[in-house]
Amino acid sequence: VSLNRAVKTHLERIVGRGLVVDDLSHLYGACGAALLLLDAIDGRRAVRVSSVDDIFRRTQPKRKMHFAPLELKLSGLPDFRGVSRYVFRPEEGLFKEGVEVDVYEEMPAGGGCRVRLGVDIGSTSTKAVLLDGHSRVTAGFYTRTSGRPVDAVRAVFAAVDEMARAAGVTLTFLGAATTGAGRKLIGAIIGADLVIDEITAHARAASEINPAVDTIIEIGGQDSKFTTLKDGAVTFCAMNTVCASGTGSFIEEQAQRLSCPLDEYQSRAMGRGSPMASDRCTVFMERDLNHLLGQGYDREEVLAAALHSVRENYLTKVAVQAAIGSKIIARETI
Repeated sequence: VSLNRAVKTHLERIVGRGLVVDDLSHLYGACGAALLLLDAIDGRRAVRVSSVDDIFRRTQPKRKMHFAPLELKLSGLPDFRGVSRYVFRPEEGLFKEGVEVDVYEEMPAGGGCRVRLGVDIGSTSTKAVLLDGHSRVTAGFYTRTSGRPVDAVRAVFAAVDEMARAAGVTLTFLGAATTGAGRKLIGAIIGADLVIDEITAHARAASEINPAVDTIIEIGGQDSKFTTLKDGAVTFCAMNTVCASGTGSFIEEQAQRLSCPLDEYQSRAMGRGSPMASDRCTVFMERDLNHLLGQGYDREEVLAAALHSVRENYLTKVAVQAAIGSKIIARETI
């Protein structure tokens, strides 16, 4: 930064005097460290080195597991299996991301089906569901938003159309609602009957799953929310306000960096103990994860450490731990 003349000029204008900057200004810290070393070893016998390797002290790294192996004890994993599952590929050039399609209810071939449409346009992913007249999910659709919410929704709608044509069903839409970060934009484009915030949408869905729910833990793609409810009504909500360190995007980034496909993350991290890493922010988390790899911890242990970091970040910076109830529903988006 010291070699950036615009920055130098701006700082001089602020402080009202000139700054001393030379060609070695970006090396001042390193020069100072070397000079202090010379002061400390003055008078000692010189040591000759023939290669860079000679200046490193060889030590055996000490591995210490701070967290016990990850286990799933208090709840099970949801079963998303339905009638069929496949990936729809939009026309070339329309949208590069595929749309994951899950069909949960058989639709009568050659007939009509009356549905309601719900669309969640998130910062990292776009989801849609079709509900039948009994509020059952007929089909679900998922794709990456990729910074193009309009194209993502177009791809989802193309997947809905292709599914209906393949089943020989005519869909009649009774209404449409949008939520998520892009709810207003997409709601205006598609003429949605209802545009609602994520907190209200989460509370309604959670209450449908379990009317007694009193806590919603949501770790989204780029934000996290903590919501408490009573009798289906939201009583309190908090969300992260600084960065995305405790969210799904951080987990996805670390998985990619460690060459771990997201669908393998669970199996590779489950049952593995892990060391402790920072939970303060993305920069410190990544620094610690790099340090752990250098100390000899394997990738699975570092993957588990990343999960613990996200959890601690959420509990200390988003959730109000004293307000966590007894009926909890968790939601995560990656």
